[in-house]
Amino acid sequence: MGAYLFLFPATWKQECNKYNVLFWLEWIAVWAFASAWLTKGRAIVADVAIDLMAVTQDRLMKPKS
Repeated sequence: MGAYLFLFPATWKQECNKYNVLFWLEWIAVWAFASAWLTKGRAIVADVAIDLMAVTQDRLMKPKS
């Protein structure tokens, strides 16, 4: 967020604002933190999380018939 506010030129910020880039990057960061927290706290087992990600990837990669 600091790079976005202080280092990006105004034209880059305008382009990023069209797609809500800051929102999506923060959303990814929050979910990554939450999943790491739950895994470390053993609320979810890492193997289950990996299996869930694999199922999602399989569904995304499978061609529609």
